[in-house]
Amino acid sequence: MDSNTLVSPLTIEVYKALKFGKKLRYIIFELSSDFTEIVVEKTGDFVEQTDHTGPYNEFLSNLPKDEPRYAVYDFNYKGPKGDHRNKTIFYLWNPDDADIEKKLAYDSNTDALRRLLTGVDMEIECTDLSELNYQDVLHKADRST
Repeated sequence: MDSNTLVSPLTIEVYKALKFGKKLRYIIFELSSDFTEIVVEKTGDFVEQTDHTGPYNEFLSNLPKDEPRYAVYDFNYKGPKGDHRNKTIFYLWNPDDADIEKKLAYDSNTDALRRLLTGVDMEIECTDLSELNYQDVLHKADRST
């Protein structure tokens, strides 16, 4: 971890709105251009829906194709018995085509953010969108119960 990188206080407040307030479905975080601060780039509102793939696909469409990001997603799904389940998932999105300096910066600063996000149920590190297929993530979430 780079000891000079800070997590902005707003970042933690926005995370609490997702985790405890159920006001947000997802948060995408980025490193500032000088790599000194982790900040909120984008959020998605929490909307109750029976089709959980729609919000998830919206989230995926907001991940830049060739830029690393951190993200948290409030993953809601039905369990095998039809019961409502929920997992808070932390993502390190570090695409293969990203600039090597940025990839290294995101890798080395992941812990600075992750340690402050209490209540995360699972983590996914990914380099390609194919690794984020809804059904695959659903299977991982259901296995981690």
